[in-house]
Amino acid sequence: YNNLGHYQLAINDYTKAIQLDPSASRYTNRGSTYYDLRHYQLAINDYTKAIQLDPDYAHAYANRGNSYDELGQYQQAILELNTAIQLDPDFAWAHFIRAFVYRHLGQTANANADDAMACSLDSKYC
Repeated sequence: YNNLGHYQLAINDYTKAIQLDPSASRYTNRGSTYYDLRHYQLAINDYTKAIQLDPDYAHAYANRGNSYDELGQYQQAILELNTAIQLDPDFAWAHFIRAFVYRHLGQTANANADDAMACSLDSKYC
């Protein structure tokens, strides 16, 4: 449903799945749907639950960082993305998003370094 833009149906399905069998990936998927709806705090809440279930789940940290960026909480976003990259140094998307946050902070050199790293890891970020 999410890919079709039927966000509420997707949220309903993720919620049912979470009730049956909570998992980090299910919370992260529902959080991403909240993110798509621009409900950033609800997304952060779900990413936090995902991290509680799996503290090594880099995608949840990166998504939570991306949500903090949308809320203008850039320092918190950097902390989240740093954790994602520490857990998975080859996570190109985390480097790509952190570059955007660094730009919001006026840290062009750091942004350029992350852009280069993301590109070296995955050509779709070039």
